Amino acid sequence: MPISRQVWPPLTTVRQPCRLMGQIAAQQLIEAIEKPGSGRMVVLPYELYTRGSTAPPGDSSRPG
Repeated sequence: MPISRQVWPPLTTVRQPCRLMGQIAAQQLIEAIEKPGSGRMVVLPYELYTRGSTAPPGDSSRPG
């Protein structure tokens, strides 16, 4: 989203193929109505944009 680059700190975002997700969901719904139990897992590509709102993990060996 364009605004994620304009705020401080810049927000980490995930880009997903929303239109394709909707098409596949509709297709699976129709298939599920016609053939119950026909559902399947679908994995789609995504892009992670790591920006300033993401920090490395803290040191878990230090107390508090």
